[in-house]
Amino acid sequence: MLNSDLVENFHAIYRQKQTGSLNVSGDDFNIRFLFQNGEVMAMDLGEDKEHLLADKLREYHRLDQAQHALVFATRERVQGSVSDIVRNLHLASDDEVTQITRAMVEDLLCHAFGGKIRHLQFNPAQGIESFNFDRSAVRLRIAVDTLLKTVETRVTEIQQVEQAVGGPDSVFAFAEGSENAGELSDYEKHVLNFVDGHRTVEDIAAACRDGNHNLSRIFFQLTKKGVVRKLTTRAKPVGQSSSATNPAGPGAAASASGSASPPARPMEKTVDVSGIPQGAASADPAPLPAYEPEPEPTGPNRTMLVVLVALLMLAVGVLLLVHNYEQKQARIREMQGEISDLASKREWNEALRKVDDLRGQAAGDVSAQQLVDDLAARLQVAMAAELTGIQKLVDVYEFDQARKRLSRLPPGQAVDDVRRKLVTAEETVTQIAVALAAKVTERLDANDVPSALRIIASKTKQEAAQATIVLERWRIKKLEEASNSGAPMNKRLEALNLVKVAQPSAGQKVTISSIEDDLRRQQGHLKEQVQRLQDLADKGDYEKVFGDIERLRLSEYVKGTPLQADLQKLEASANQVRRNVQSFREQVMSSVRDGEGSAALKELQASGDALLSRFPQATNRAATESLVKTLKDCLDAVEQPTESQQAALQLLIDRGDIDPDLKTAIEARMKGLSSIEAEANIELENSRRLLRDGNWGAAERKLEELIRKPEWQSTVAHRAAEKELADERTNSSRREVAQKELEQAIAKGDTSRATAIAREMGLKYLPMSIESLPSGADVWQSGKKIGTTPLVLNLPAADRVDLAFEMRMPGYHPKAVTGANAEGGWRLLTALERAPAAKAELGKTVTSLPAVAKDRIWVSNRAQAFAITATGDVQSYEFEAGDGTSSLNEPVYAPVTMFEDAVYIPTRENVAIRIGKKVERVPLSGSTDMPLAIFESPLLIDRRFLIIAGNDQAIQGVAERHASSRWSSESGAAFAAAPLVIGDRVLCVRVDGELRVLQAYDGKPLGGTALGSPVVAAWSVGGKSLAGLTANTAWSWDGAEVTTEPLPQTAMAGAESVLIGINGRVWLRSGSEWKDMGRVEGTITGSPVAWQDHVAVPIGTSMRVLGARGFGITQTADFLPAVVIGGKLAVVNQNGTVAVYEP
Repeated sequence: MLNSDLVENFHAIYRQKQTGSLNVSGDDFNIRFLFQNGEVMAMDLGEDKEHLLADKLREYHRLDQAQHALVFATRERVQGSVSDIVRNLHLASDDEVTQITRAMVEDLLCHAFGGKIRHLQFNPAQGIESFNFDRSAVRLRIAVDTLLKTVETRVTEIQQVEQAVGGPDSVFAFAEGSENAGELSDYEKHVLNFVDGHRTVEDIAAACRDGNHNLSRIFFQLTKKGVVRKLTTRAKPVGQSSSATNPAGPGAAASASGSASPPARPMEKTVDVSGIPQGAASADPAPLPAYEPEPEPTGPNRTMLVVLVALLMLAVGVLLLVHNYEQKQARIREMQGEISDLASKREWNEALRKVDDLRGQAAGDVSAQQLVDDLAARLQVAMAAELTGIQKLVDVYEFDQARKRLSRLPPGQAVDDVRRKLVTAEETVTQIAVALAAKVTERLDANDVPSALRIIASKTKQEAAQATIVLERWRIKKLEEASNSGAPMNKRLEALNLVKVAQPSAGQKVTISSIEDDLRRQQGHLKEQVQRLQDLADKGDYEKVFGDIERLRLSEYVKGTPLQADLQKLEASANQVRRNVQSFREQVMSSVRDGEGSAALKELQASGDALLSRFPQATNRAATESLVKTLKDCLDAVEQPTESQQAALQLLIDRGDIDPDLKTAIEARMKGLSSIEAEANIELENSRRLLRDGNWGAAERKLEELIRKPEWQSTVAHRAAEKELADERTNSSRREVAQKELEQAIAKGDTSRATAIAREMGLKYLPMSIESLPSGADVWQSGKKIGTTPLVLNLPAADRVDLAFEMRMPGYHPKAVTGANAEGGWRLLTALERAPAAKAELGKTVTSLPAVAKDRIWVSNRAQAFAITATGDVQSYEFEAGDGTSSLNEPVYAPVTMFEDAVYIPTRENVAIRIGKKVERVPLSGSTDMPLAIFESPLLIDRRFLIIAGNDQAIQGVAERHASSRWSSESGAAFAAAPLVIGDRVLCVRVDGELRVLQAYDGKPLGGTALGSPVVAAWSVGGKSLAGLTANTAWSWDGAEVTTEPLPQTAMAGAESVLIGINGRVWLRSGSEWKDMGRVEGTITGSPVAWQDHVAVPIGTSMRVLGARGFGITQTADFLPAVVIGGKLAVVNQNGTVAVYEP
C-alpha cells in the first residue's frame, strides 16, 4: 500500500499544474521531485548517483567487496564514471549496468512510496536549476498517473513476495511431485540448479549474480508452481561437503541401498576435548587374543583281543578323524592370524567375511564352531574399540580421520549413531567457523588487528580455519594498498603498519621491507615539493601555491605523516599572504567608499607600496599595482574642497581604466559626500531655526557640534556655520539692550513684543508662553476660552505650577495640561493627537487591499465585501447567495476594480465577484491577488474581457459572458503590478524588469523591452502608462518608449510619487524634485501613499504620516495600505477598523 500523503501531494500538484520541487524525506532517504506544470520531470536521489550505482551493483552481486573497493580506487585515479569503470574492467556488461541503473531508481521510488515519510514539503521557488544532473539527479519521462500505478504494482508485489518468501536467509527445497510442475523458464531452471535444502536465497542470489529481491520473486513463482517449498528451519551452511552427510564406504553403501539415516540435529553444546590424551584419538584397535586349541583327548584301550580287527578298523577311522580335525585346527589358526592382520589394518568387512567363511567350514564341528564364535566375539570387541576411538576423534574435531575410519566399519546402529554425531559435530564446527570468520572480518574491517588475532588464537585449528583464510586475504589486500604508489602516503603507511602487527609470513616481510623503501623515496619527493611551494608562498604567489597543492593532491599524500605539519605551515603562509592582499584591497574600498580623509588614504598608499615590496611575485600583482596607482590619483582628488572634489572624482571614474570595485567605491563616496552635505545643511538649518526661536544657547551648541564633526569639515555648511557662530557671539552684547526693551514691553502689556523679546533673550520665566503643535488651538481655563496658541501670559512664576488648561482644535483630541509641565517654568508646549473625522467598525476580518470606487472605500474577505463612505456609513455585500452559492474557500487579497456600473473583485478561485444590481460570480482564467483589467471589444458585441496577472505568472483573459473565449500568455517572473489596458493593448511589468505588450482580445505578444534591473515597485499612471521604481531609477512606459531618471537614494519600496530608501528615509516627489520627509523605523508592511504633501507609511500596527503636520496612529491590528478618498486619508486594519482623517 502506498503512502497516502505522498500520493495526495502528487495528485494535488498534477491537478493544480504547479511548478517547483517536492521534498520527501524518511529515516534513510531524502529525495526531491521536479514538477513543471504538474508533470514530474526529474528526481534528485539525495546522494551521489555514482556511489549509489556502485552500491547497487554490489547489492545485486555484480561486484564483491574487493571489486567494489577497486572501482572507487580506480575512479579516484582516473576520474571516470562508475559505469565506464565496471565496463572497462569487464566487471559488468552494458546491459547489466543499464538494468541495475533502472533498478536503482525503481527501488528508491518503491522505498519512498512504500515507507514511512518524516517530512513532506512543496517549494515553488526551487526549479530545474536546483537539480544537479551531473551528480545526484536523473530525468523522469513518465506521466504522474502511470508513475503512481507502476509504483503501486511494484510495492504490492514486493510486499507479497516478502510475506510468502521471507528474508534473504530463507531456505528452499524441492517439493514433492515437483517433476509434475508446469513449463519453467531457462532462468528458473538455472536457479533450481542451486536448490539443495541448505543454500539461502542470498547464497543463490550471489551465485546467480542477481539481487535478493529478484531471486525472492523467482522463488515466489516456483512456490506457486509447486516446484519448491520453503523449509521451516535453516539447514547446514552452504559449502559443507557432501561427504559430511554421506561418507564413502560401507555407510554410503547402506544409505544407497535404502537404509538412510535420520536428519542430523545441531549439536547442543561444544564438546570439550581438553582432557583427551594426544594419542587417544588415533589409537589402533585392540588386538585379537591368540587362539589356543584344546589338548587332544587320550585314554586307555582295553579291548579284547578278539575284536582286534574291529579295533584296528576303528583306529583307522579315528586316525582319519584326527587328521581332518588337525587340518581344521590348522586352517582356523591360519585364518585367525589373517583376521588379526585385517583388524589391525581396519579392514573390518573383509575380516567379517573371513569369519563367515570359517563358520561355514566349521559346520558340524562343535569345537571348531566354538573357536569361530570366540573369534567373531573378539572381532566385535575390536570394532567396538574402533568406534570408541572414532568417537574420541570426533570429540577433538579430527573429522577427516574419523570419517575415513568410520567408512571402513560395517553398517549398524552403533555406526549410524557415531556417524550422526560426526555430522552434528561437523555442522557445529562449521557454524562456529563461519561465525568466527564473520567476527574476524568485522574486526579487520575496523582495522582492529590485535582483537582479530586474539579471536583466532582462542579457538582450535578447525574452528579458526575460515578465519585464518580471512586473515591471509586481508593481509594480501592491505599489502596491495600499501604497494599502491598512487595512494596517499598516510593510507599506505596505515595499511603497512596494520600488516606488520598481523603476523605476516616471511615472504610478506620481504614485501613490507620493499614497500618501506618506496615510502621513504616518496616522502623525500613530497618534502621537496612542499619546500618549493613554501618558497613560492614567501614571494606572494598564493594562487599558484594552492593550485599546486590541489593538483598534486598534497593534502591527501602527507596526511598522517611528519610532512603534514610542514604542509599546514605552508597553507598558513599562503593564507596569510592572501589575507594581506585581500585585506589591503578591502581597506582601500572601505576607506574610499566611507569617505575617509587624505591621512587615511596616504597611510593605505604606503601600505600598498610595502605590500608590493614584500611580495615581489604576489598573485595578481598587476591588479594591486594598478590599485595603488589609482589610490594616489584618488588621494589628489580627496585633498580638494568638497565642491571641486566631486568633479575630480568624476573625472577619475570617466577615465575607464580603474578597478571596477574601486569605481563602485568612488561612486559610493560621491553619493556619501552628497548625503553628508545634505545632513550638514539640515543641521545648519536646525541651528538657524533655534536662532530664529531665540534659543541662543542651543543654537550655539548646535553650531559648535556641526563645526567639530570631522566628516563635515570640508562641507559648505561647515564654513557657513563658522561664520554664523561668530556672528551670534558678536550679537550677545545686544541682549542687554533687549532686556530693557522686554521690561518696557511687559510694563506696557505688549504681549507680542514681550514674547518676541523674551525668545530673543532666552529667558526662562518671563513671560509664560502657551504653545501647541500644531498651533492655532483654543486655550480654555475653568470653562472659558482665554485665547489661541501661541498665547503669552504675564504670570508670576510661583502661580504657574497650579494652573490647568485645556487645548481644543478641530480634528484633534482635546488635551489637558498644567503649568507644572512648563519648560523652564515659562514655556508650555503641547502636542495634540489627531482624531478621525469618521470611524467604522466592520466586525469582520479584512484580507483584501483597500481601494476607492464609487466614492466608497472597498474592502473584502472570503465571505463578503464592504463599501464605506467618507462619513463612516457601511454597506455589506454577502458572497453567499440564496441559490446555494457558498462563501469562497480561499482568502481574497486583490482590491476591487470599477468598470461602468459594477465593481469586480478578483479571487484565487478562478472567479471574480461582480457587484452591480446584484452579487454574482463571473469566470476568470486563473487565480490572482491583483486587481483585474477590463477590455471592452469595439468590434465584437458583448465581448468584455476580464484580464488578470495570474498567480501562475501568466497574463490571462476571458470573456465575461463567453467563458470559452479565453487566452493565456507565457509564464515568467512574478508580476510587479496589475496589467493595464490601453486601447486594444495590454501592458504588463514583471519583477525582473521585463515589460511586455499583449493584444487584448487574444493575448498575442506585440513587443516589449526590459529595464535591465529588478522592479522595486510599479503602478498605473492615469490609465495611460505604467510607472515604477528600480533600485536606482524611476521609470515610465506607455507601451512604446521607456523614460528613466535617477533616484536620490537606493529604493527599498515605493509607490506613486513616494520613495522609501534602504535606510528607511522617505522621499516625496514635488514637481521634478524629491523632498526628504524624514525617516521611519521598523518593518514597512504595505505600500506607502502620498496625501496632501504628506506620506502615509504602514508599519505593522502603526501608521506613520510624515510631513509638516505629520502624526501617528497606533491600533491593535496590522494596518493595510492607506487610501485617499475626497482629499481625506482613510486607514483600515485587518480587524476591520476603518478611520478617515481630514487634511
